[in-house]
Formats: sequence, structure tokens, C-alpha cells
Amino acid sequence: MDKRAKYLLALAQFGQRVIDLCGAANALRVAAQDLDPEGTAPDDPVAVGIFAQAEAALLGACATMPGLRQLLLRVTGQHMMEGA
Repeated sequence: MDKRAKYLLALAQFGQRVIDLCGAANALRVAAQDLDPEGTAPDDPVAVGIFAQAEAALLGACATMPGLRQLLLRVTGQHMMEGA
């Protein structure tokens, strides 16, 4: 497989994994709301640990992938503006 083909395959896999991540996040949101509809339960230490691992993984990837860093900045910036 040549370099361009490897790049395109990796890019397609990345796109699919992002879709998978969003689906998993939505499923987690639904399950968490079913478990605690009022949102009053204390933070789940297991969830806190998993989110910390996810944060570390994303920060590590952003350190070496400017495109990912730009994507996350756009997404979080848009979210921040919508919340204002």
C-alpha cells in the first residue's frame, strides 16, 4: 500500500471512530439520564476516571496533530458561544 492510500485509509478510520465516539457519548448520556433523571447524584468515580483517561488521550493526540487541535477548538468554541 502506498503512502497516499495509507493516509486515506487512516483518515477514513478516523472519521468512523469520531462517529463511533459520538454514538457512544450519546448512549452514555441516555443511560446516565435513565439512572439519574434529576441529575442530582454525585459524580461517579468510575466515570471521572474514564473521562480523565479520555482527556489525557485527546490532549496527547492534540499535541501531535494540529488538525485535531483545530477541530476541537472549533467545536468547543462553538459550544461556548452557544452557551453564552
